[in-house]
Amino acid sequence: MRSAVVWATLLIRKIRGNLSARLASGEFQVVERSHAPARQFTTARTIEAEQEILRRVREGRNQVQPLTTRAEAIQIAEQHPHLNRAQKNVIEDVLSSSDRIQGIQGYAGVGKTTALTALRSAIGKNKSARMTTEAGEARKKSLEGPGLYPGLAELTRGRDRGRDLTGISCPRCSIR
Repeated sequence: MRSAVVWATLLIRKIRGNLSARLASGEFQVVERSHAPARQFTTARTIEAEQEILRRVREGRNQVQPLTTRAEAIQIAEQHPHLNRAQKNVIEDVLSSSDRIQGIQGYAGVGKTTALTALRSAIGKNKSARMTTEAGEARKKSLEGPGLYPGLAELTRGRDRGRDLTGISCPRCSIR
């Protein structure tokens, strides 16, 4: 037991030393947030990627023809009785939007992947629509297939593997 405590203490010192060195070098930057319970960090590379994503979102506003009218999108959402109201709102918003890029955010377990699955089904083989997913359950559950492509982060790093990623990437939609 004593050796485990000694080992853990040494490991914590090593981690703190590594963190201090990376902060001193400027690699890690402290993110100031009054509501955060602890210090948070980021990197210049992450900030750059976020700025690129935001630029693409701004440039994509009102740039595409909606896939459906709002009325048709409501009818499509209602064809999925297993979805809650927030999930149906996501489908309605995405299908009737003229924005090139949209994001879906929500806490773990609220149904983002379920909404994406229904959205993918609704989009079907529409050649003008593309969906991406960043991480988490949507990736784990293999939503890969026609119409679903790598995430925006991969797009900004140029890892689109030659695919057209200019359609829907499924910050306006939210599930809570």
